[in-house]
Amino acid sequence: MSEEKEKRKSKISKSVRRIYNVAQYESLELVINYEEEIDWDTIKERQQKSKNITSLLLDDFKNTRKEVFEELNESEKKAYFKNALKSMKATEDELENFDTIE
Repeated sequence: MSEEKEKRKSKISKSVRRIYNVAQYESLELVINYEEEIDWDTIKERQQKSKNITSLLLDDFKNTRKEVFEELNESEKKAYFKNALKSMKATEDELENFDTIE
């Protein structure tokens, strides 16, 4: 008498979240979240199904990003502070007194 092995179930949650700077003092947050319940017999099968969900998630994220930016007529801007490197450099005196409290 052979016993039929019962399939196992898992709930897989994955998400991608990214914040884009689209203008000065303006950002756009894009979040794609997937939650799937899968049935599996072996770890290998579970891993493959998880990889498939990741592929779907990434494709969805890329397509959604493209559509949102096209619809809003926006583009991603690089965020940086003007002259940040100059203001962040320490002077020789500051480096020598780094371990002292004044």
